[in-house]
Amino acid sequence: MEQLQGTKGQLCTAKVKKLFEIKDSEYGKSRGGYITVNGKDYSVYFKERFFNIAVEGAILTGVCDLYKGKPFWTWYSGGDGQTPVSEDGVITQKDLPPSARSTEPDTKPDWDKIAEGKVRHGICVAYIQAGKTKLTPALQADINEWVTFIIT
Repeated sequence: MEQLQGTKGQLCTAKVKKLFEIKDSEYGKSRGGYITVNGKDYSVYFKERFFNIAVEGAILTGVCDLYKGKPFWTWYSGGDGQTPVSEDGVITQKDLPPSARSTEPDTKPDWDKIAEGKVRHGICVAYIQAGKTKLTPALQADINEWVTFIIT
């Protein structure tokens, strides 16, 4: 039986038909299995991190990536098991089943806070090198003054 192929970013839904244990594999601890995608059966390997969702009869959504030129799939529970999730091959949050969607809002880093933290770190290192290793309220105030002076 042929292995499930794919291109980077391709999505599919699959139904797990049968699973079997593999003692030694190039993928580490893994399970072999047969899945059905669009009415055709394929053989696949499920890495250990997918063991909790890769059970016989389960419907999974796969996202393909490439490793050393070979396709490998990341699996999420859910999907209809019949049709590709995204016909254009572009992955968006709405294409993934609810179990795979990010719950975190898209936020951008606060570069000012990041810069302030780096400056604060540098000042703390300088104080430690100078032998001032006991953190006191007075030392914290000095550090804060230096951070404000350097950033403004």
